[in-house]
Amino acid sequence: MRQPFTDAQAALPFVVAQGRNIETRIYQRRYPTYNYAQVIPVVTEGNQWAIGTTFFTVDTAGEAKFLSGSANDMPFNAATKDMASHDFAMIGSGWEWNLEEVNQAALYGIDLNSTKAMSASDKVERLLNAIAFSGSTEKNWTGFANSTVVPRADVDTPGTFWPAKSADQMLADVNEVLSRVRTQTSEVEWADSLALPPAAFRAAATKRLGAGDGLMTVLERVFRNFKFELPSTGLKAFRIDASTVAEPEPALRALLHENAVRQRDVLRADLQAFADRFKAEHGFELTFADDAIDLLVEQSLAADKTIRALCEEKFRNFHHGLKLVAKDGEAKTFTITREVAADPDKAISAWVVAAFKSAGG
Repeated sequence: MRQPFTDAQAALPFVVAQGRNIETRIYQRRYPTYNYAQVIPVVTEGNQWAIGTTFFTVDTAGEAKFLSGSANDMPFNAATKDMASHDFAMIGSGWEWNLEEVNQAALYGIDLNSTKAMSASDKVERLLNAIAFSGSTEKNWTGFANSTVVPRADVDTPGTFWPAKSADQMLADVNEVLSRVRTQTSEVEWADSLALPPAAFRAAATKRLGAGDGLMTVLERVFRNFKFELPSTGLKAFRIDASTVAEPEPALRALLHENAVRQRDVLRADLQAFADRFKAEHGFELTFADDAIDLLVEQSLAADKTIRALCEEKFRNFHHGLKLVAKDGEAKTFTITREVAADPDKAISAWVVAAFKSAGG
């Protein structure tokens, strides 16, 4: 059936629509994720239908002093117990359908149930994130940002945000908030993470040292040595916490040490894999002593070679000598000491000579 049009203007929308490609994929709008669980402990134990939780605390008081053998003024310690509780509250976010939505979803291939369920889950997470950081006036709850028990610090030049501050002022703000945790808890708690708002992080990443004309930004200065040391380690990611920013050099040394230990464990496993392949190909079992393992790992790291490449080069002729050394009926297991690992060709030659002397005499 032909579509009648009164004029060209009326036909234009039809022509434009028919001339378009129609994508089969339905795009869903994305929203920010909520990361409250990364910085605030979340407890899920207990019955989910309980009306609240009760917890107990214990504090002690007392002292010690010098006494004589006949003293009767022993200082005794006391313990005080306290109980506190926190009520639970139910939150919800649901969804429903109507006949029109169901049929339209079927027409366009939209999974209506999971789409609305994901939306409801997202809204619950949004509310939990808001409660965690700023509490709830409706329930008279405080959150991380406005709780009186969370240490606070007065920043340099209050009312001025980081984009308008100098690098020294930004550093003073960070050091003040980190030290405040220690001082207000009498050295009991130490900050291990530093969370920055996106605007503050961008300011630190773009603020240049000096009079604003320096070659490095604040973050580049913090991680200056990281970019020289880490590329050769194989590390793909590492966590940045408060101590990393406050004392980058010790943090870098600890990171390199941790990586070295982990890398040595991996190389040890590679060495065992080489021994397994050697046995499968030649029938001889090589048992590497600890000092031999240490030597081969050190040589692998120094030469920037894999254990497999290093050992295949060092032990490429080893199996030929072992065939001359091995005696029929005896176990074909050989221990590789540090001396053998240092010069396998010299060691196997000595073993062959010793074997022939033993057979001849």
